[in-house]
Amino acid sequence: FVRMQIFLYVACVGLSPLDVQRSTATSEFLAAQASPLRHGGIVSEGTAWPAWAVSLGIGFAAGAWRAAQSKTRHELRAQGHTSGPRAKQIVTLGPTLSEKADIQQAVAEGVDLFRLNCSHAAHRLLDDISTIREVEASAGRPIGIVGDLQGPKLRCGILEDTEVVVETGAKFEFDSLHSPGSATRVQLPSEVLEALEPGHVVLVDDGLLRFQVRQVSTTEEGGRVARCWVEHGGVLRSRKGVHAPGVPLRVSALTPKDRKDLDVLLQGGVDWIAMSFVQTASDVEDLRALLPQSVGVISKIETRQALANLDAIIQASDAVMVARGDLGVECAPEKVPFLQKDIISRSMASGKPVIVATQMLESMVRFPVPTRAECTDVANAVLDGCDAVMLSAESAAGSFPHEAISMQASLLREVARQLPKEVAVGVYETMARAAVLVAGDTLPLVCFELDVAQCLSRLRPPTDILFFTDAGGARKATLFRGVTPVEVTRGSTSGLRDLSDRCVVVHGDQLLVEPMSRTLQRSLPI
Repeated sequence: FVRMQIFLYVACVGLSPLDVQRSTATSEFLAAQASPLRHGGIVSEGTAWPAWAVSLGIGFAAGAWRAAQSKTRHELRAQGHTSGPRAKQIVTLGPTLSEKADIQQAVAEGVDLFRLNCSHAAHRLLDDISTIREVEASAGRPIGIVGDLQGPKLRCGILEDTEVVVETGAKFEFDSLHSPGSATRVQLPSEVLEALEPGHVVLVDDGLLRFQVRQVSTTEEGGRVARCWVEHGGVLRSRKGVHAPGVPLRVSALTPKDRKDLDVLLQGGVDWIAMSFVQTASDVEDLRALLPQSVGVISKIETRQALANLDAIIQASDAVMVARGDLGVECAPEKVPFLQKDIISRSMASGKPVIVATQMLESMVRFPVPTRAECTDVANAVLDGCDAVMLSAESAAGSFPHEAISMQASLLREVARQLPKEVAVGVYETMARAAVLVAGDTLPLVCFELDVAQCLSRLRPPTDILFFTDAGGARKATLFRGVTPVEVTRGSTSGLRDLSDRCVVVHGDQLLVEPMSRTLQRSLPI
């Protein structure tokens, strides 16, 4: 403010005293220059004002304008709305985060979307959705819900004992027999067993046990046996997950359980469906055929087949998730950071929101504070350009769910403060780019269409993006980074009369700079 006063004083010294009656030409010129001040009652005809008075008046007028301009954003923040370039936060419900009071606290701590994991507690889906909607109504801001389908979870068979020790360097067999297994053999699902060939690798229990296939043969009964060498032994337990990295499996990404869970999720009214173990774009299309248009598809990238078909999957999806748990089993762990960056980059180039998930703050499952490496991991995911980060076991089954949520929220706010003002962007829609340039880091951006909100989001502007829409659009936009969805009642602009601050409006093929209330009253399309 002081620098502004000095600048204005120096600028006005040459005009002092400001006498608009000096000559006709001078009078017309100065009258035109002073008309904004005269209109506001600062300058009147025939009055000589000293430079300090003019500069002080302009300074106070500018300060008042800036205060009015930020009024609405402060009101939105007071109501619990998020704004600015902050990435969004997704948390998973579970045994340690399921009660209404816990969900209310999580929303107050900054949660934007809740994930319902269909692999566990599928019987609670409708109750959880109902509770979230109750909390949403009391919070006064939209909350998104992601239903995460289990997918074809492939597991080994049961064992004679609770657990057995498989020795490194020993021989081991995977077969199709349904009899209980031992330290030398266990049953495998036919989908995996039929695809195995010599040289393939089989991983069990998230890669803790590693087997190399040496020979595959057919038994007299018509079954298959894969004879292996144990590269990494350990404790084998019944019904542990099985992976065959790089092996194309003839299995549908949608299981009968998924279809049953999907019916329940759609009945409850979720906003996003996350699909597990996507291999091709056709998997995404199969799911989309079962969904209403209002529900978006999130493709979880967690297999080598998905990486091979990444661009097609991104184009077929509404959003993408970097599922680092299974991806780290399918691929070498040292490759995961670079795969994450590549998936984020390609998703941003296609204008699709991208989520980074799994082990964001894993140590907080047991401890109240994260490691410094985990803090860096969350920050780097956002700096890479992701739209949202997700907590899994930290919130669903950890000992400190709220501490984990608060810590991740603090990290997201800090990264938003540290982000550079200049954001590198690709070639996007002309209107959105123009709006971002006009808005700078001062004026909020306003839009009314979901596609426009998504476009503005991927440009990562350093200012607020206000998306006025109905309930469905608002909940879906909770995933878009930097977008503050504001639900407006159909046919009503009540409660919007105080939105007097100026904004940059993107509406169809129009780009306007005007008070927000005027835009809403004249152009609100709902």
